[in-house]
Amino acid sequence: MKYIYTIHTCDQWKSYNSMQLQVVTTSVRKFIRNLKTMLKSGDIKIAEGEESVYEYAIQGNLPATLICKELNNAIDYAYFEAWED
Repeated sequence: MKYIYTIHTCDQWKSYNSMQLQVVTTSVRKFIRNLKTMLKSGDIKIAEGEESVYEYAIQGNLPATLICKELNNAIDYAYFEAWED
């Protein structure tokens, strides 16, 4: 089963009206690569004290929806989704 991964930039409160779609991909590797690029550029940032959750989410073999749930808790100014294709 394939998933479609999305990355949206947004405000600190992740309000729907502030979301702007940045990335759409079916590759988890491209999803993680884009996430890292956005972190390096400063578009998004790891929430204070959530570094270990971020590392666990991108390093572990988690289901797609759980990766996005963990990243949504660990990353500020971004919202992540995984949809079944």
